[in-house]
Amino acid sequence: DGISFTDTTLTWTVPSVIPTLVVQESTFLSKNILIGVDDRVIVNPEEKNYFLEHNETHIRITIPIGAEGGKLKSSISGGVYGVIYSIDLFLEHTWTDADWQTTKYTVIKSITTPFMPQIPTVINNTLPEERLFNVAFGHFLPDVFLVAIAIGNVPFTLREAQHYGFKIYETPFSNRTKGFILEVSFDDPYVLKEYVNRNETKYTLLINYTISVGPEMTLYYHSAEVECVIADIELPEAVGYCDDANLYLAIPTFGLHQYWNLYLHNKLLNRHVALTNGYLAATNSTHLILQIPLFAVGVIYEEVAFQKIKARFDVALRKVRTMETLQMFSVSCSFNSSAFIICHPDGTVMISAEMKTVPAIDMSKTKLRDSSCKPREYNDGHAFFKFHVTTCGTSVRFEGDHIIYENEISYEKETLPRQSIPTITRDPDYRLTVLCYYRAKETLMLGAFSSDSSMSPPFGSGTMVPRSNIAVYRRVRQALNVVSRVSKDESFVEFYEPNMAILKRPVEPVFLEVELKDERPNTELYLENCWVTRSLDFNSTPRWNITWDG
Repeated sequence: DGISFTDTTLTWTVPSVIPTLVVQESTFLSKNILIGVDDRVIVNPEEKNYFLEHNETHIRITIPIGAEGGKLKSSISGGVYGVIYSIDLFLEHTWTDADWQTTKYTVIKSITTPFMPQIPTVINNTLPEERLFNVAFGHFLPDVFLVAIAIGNVPFTLREAQHYGFKIYETPFSNRTKGFILEVSFDDPYVLKEYVNRNETKYTLLINYTISVGPEMTLYYHSAEVECVIADIELPEAVGYCDDANLYLAIPTFGLHQYWNLYLHNKLLNRHVALTNGYLAATNSTHLILQIPLFAVGVIYEEVAFQKIKARFDVALRKVRTMETLQMFSVSCSFNSSAFIICHPDGTVMISAEMKTVPAIDMSKTKLRDSSCKPREYNDGHAFFKFHVTTCGTSVRFEGDHIIYENEISYEKETLPRQSIPTITRDPDYRLTVLCYYRAKETLMLGAFSSDSSMSPPFGSGTMVPRSNIAVYRRVRQALNVVSRVSKDESFVEFYEPNMAILKRPVEPVFLEVELKDERPNTELYLENCWVTRSLDFNSTPRWNITWDG
């Protein structure tokens, strides 16, 4: 029928000579060609983008789809929105020939385009500085109407949406189409909010449009998702301070548990952990105040000296969802402390011991079990010791899930020599028992066992217990027939071969049997000292005590 289409134009082609109307084609002479719409002639068709071409054989009319004079109609096909364009083109061709002299040929052609899909567009004109979503939905013909909308999957009629507070209105576009504008505040409860990056919030608006299309009022649905990310979150800043015995951290409560949490090492710092570690936690309208005793779990001792401690406490601020560390809150102070014991995770023990006796004793003559371990610093009433749990005669034992290292600070009394017991001395008896407790499964034992370097064991806890020194009469040592063996288990049935290397893990028990073979009736066995070395030389170092002084 001479009709063809492109995406943007339609073309109507007719023959220049109509054989039924022109008998003697050789005498045919074209005089005038006019085009128009319906029955109206268009005087200057090129001004309306109508293009007329003709030659000896054909006349061709090309117009843009949607040109003035035609009609656009909205339609739905297969759930897809689109348009159909129709127009009645007018053609008048005047010619002369030998038979009819002058002929005026007039024809009107009704043309309708196929269905042309036009996916609606969503234009994000959001105004971050005003915290306002502004979303345009279009482009539509005048026969399309917005009838309902859903925000965050909550449906609203237009009246309900406007009554709720959403702003919805139509806006015209330059090509004789229109769109629908929706405005929603970032702070609306139907807007999704997500904390992202360090200090930003991603606001997401989920929209479902329902429109009525064409004179048939066919319903069409379209969903859209609009996002905007703005830096509107202020990371908290903590304030630290100290008193004579505690460290304090004041942390703003805004965003806690919503955006971020506090962590002590890799453990969530909640109320249970705080109480377990001996912290005090209090909140007011704006801040969480943590009170951390100087010798509580988690305190880091940056510097320990005679009667002086520089301590630090760290808390990590981490994102709730990703566990990413955003900031470290720290408080560091120096304390004057006359008596303390600090058990480091690497086995180093530092003691500032206060010894009050009457009469006073010479602190320079105090010692640990190994008499070569003297105080590093001292004054009239205090002594400062620093040693490792594998030295200075330190003994070890297991109690439940703890490893306990024990040593003793004692005083070398000056005596007046006599020919027989007892001796004469002016110095008082004094001993100070030192205990360090480590959790067995978390202890780092340098030099004795390998440990996973990725683990961060907590510090040990220590106690000092003073006691009186009770004089004990000891027998003169004699050569005895004593045999010791290591059993493979608690049954004491199977034993390891003598002089055989035995490898044990830190928390694995050792079953040791010591037997007295001497048959003399007045002989008794007392196990006084027992230790482990790395070689067959009993006097080699390092040395780990199992029992000491019985």
